[in-house]
This record gives sequence, C-alpha cells and structure tokens, in this order.
Amino acid sequence: ETCPGDVFDISALAPGNGVNATLSGNTLLAFDNINETTAVSCWTGGQALEYVWEFTVGTDMHLQIDLAGSAYDTQLGIVDGCPAGANFCRHNDDYQGLQSGFDCELYTAGTYSAIVSGYNGGNGAYVLNIQECTPQVCGDSIIVAPETCDDGGESATCDLNCTAASCGDATLNTTAGETCDDGGESAT
Repeated sequence: ETCPGDVFDISALAPGNGVNATLSGNTLLAFDNINETTAVSCWTGGQALEYVWEFTVGTDMHLQIDLAGSAYDTQLGIVDGCPAGANFCRHNDDYQGLQSGFDCELYTAGTYSAIVSGYNGGNGAYVLNIQECTPQVCGDSIIVAPETCDDGGESATCDLNCTAASCGDATLNTTAGETCDDGGESAT
C-alpha cells in the first residue's frame, strides 16, 4: 500500500500487439497509508483504504486503464513520483458506472503508480485493467468512438469534427452545401 507499490508486470504490452493485462485484488486487505486528498496532487475525492501498483512503460504507448469489473464504487489515480504525481497525475471517479478509469491516453516511457481506492470510504474486490489502445484522432480516416464518421476531412456526410453532417448541428459544412449553420433558425 505504500509507494511506489507492488509491481504489476505489463511487459507483454508492446506497441502494436493489442494485448491487455488484468490484475485482481481486494482493498479490504489494504491499509490507509496514503492520505490521497493531501498527498496526490490531482485527487479530488475523499480517501479510503488503498492499494498501490507500480507499472513500467518501456516505450511510449497509448493505454486505457480502468477498474471495470470491480465490486464497489472505486476511485483511481495514476501518478508518476508516487504519491504526488508532479509531472503526471490523473484521478477519476465514476468512469463506467461506479468504476473508475481513463480513456485511451499516451503514456511516455517511464514508471507509474496506480492508486486503487474507494469513494466515500468504500472498499472491496477490484479488477485493474491496462490495455493498449488506439487513440481517437479526428481526421485520420479511422472511426474510433466517440467519432460517428471520419472521412479524413470534411465531406458531404461528415463534418470536420467527425460527426455526421446535418443542418442544425451548429457546424458549418460547405461541402454538404451549407452556407450557414447556427444550430437552428436565426436572423442570418
């Protein structure tokens, strides 16, 4: 429970292999060695018993990290330089329902700590998931949620923001024949 935490080996996650790593545990067996609200620079929720896992990213890669499948209302912090997170600090509560996590994000080569905790003193069985992911980049001609389309630029059916072209969507799309789009009727 103390920083930097027990080692979570994610060496199988090499860029391009798409593999994921999953680790199960239980914060009922944890201690409260870190005061998250004062020690973790980005933490915004209350504190609870926590378990800390250290993982190393060997080369820059995009990862999705979450606690989906956990049995209680979780909180998750990802930091470098545990617990402060002076250069990298992310905190989340309620990413998917009551489980915490982060969408696809770039992690540069280095060592990080995952602080698994609970909301409002909650604790229980958790599942820590780390998987390689493809970042959502509008304009790369690859549709990745939340994009609804991606034609590599504006087209008659797709706006520059990778949403379907539609009159009244407040996005001007001249390729679709729009001369204005104020999101509804307006004086102009």
